[in-house]
Amino acid sequence: MAARNVEAGYALAREIYASYGVDTDAAVAKLAHEGFDPDFGARPLKRVIQRRLSDPLANLVLEGKLGEGDSVVVDVAGGELTLRPKRG
Repeated sequence: MAARNVEAGYALAREIYASYGVDTDAAVAKLAHEGFDPDFGARPLKRVIQRRLSDPLANLVLEGKLGEGDSVVVDVAGGELTLRPKRG
């Protein structure tokens, strides 16, 4: 049962993160791992998305590093999530 819940959480995370442009398996796996709790299932995903993606993306926009038509490559380096702006 727990393995099925992890798989369901991973599938949900992949779907959600794809909408943010997270396209590397390493980034999806890291976010899915952070956003899954055996007691609460995938509910913590919202907080992980806010903390690890939405807030840093907003900072990139405010700093002028990300503009209209640009995209962001989300990956993992040194065990940490990285966001790299890509000019459109």
